[in-house]
Amino acid sequence: MLYWLRQLGVVLVLGMTIHLFPTMLVTPETLSAFYSEWWPRRDALRQEWRTERAGEGVLPAKVQAMLVLLRENRAQSFRYSDGIARDADTSVVQRLAESTYPIQWSAQAPHLLLLVAEQVPPSCTAVAIRQEVVLANCS
Repeated sequence: MLYWLRQLGVVLVLGMTIHLFPTMLVTPETLSAFYSEWWPRRDALRQEWRTERAGEGVLPAKVQAMLVLLRENRAQSFRYSDGIARDADTSVVQRLAESTYPIQWSAQAPHLLLLVAEQVPPSCTAVAIRQEVVLANCS
């Protein structure tokens, strides 16, 4: 009796799975879609995974501008202004921390990132401007 109940349970689970997720079935159509759509893109995906700085295009424009400024000026470390820290788009600071490696944030860093609307501190000199961002040297 227990054997038949177990078999009935397997059949019910399999039937519900097929009913709820019909696209999971391996049919000639799903195999064809897999090989015609995903398979050709796999080489491009592999190439992108191996490419340095791949995927930076999805970052906010401010963060991309900050990255360019830091790299062009060969910064080893940086800090950002209170205006950037208090920016309405709270993901800017997080995305900056994620994407600047190996350039590191430091409270004593000579390179300071500011928004264009902010005043450059008297002890600093503006080095470059890109979009809404200014890079200042405070050494």
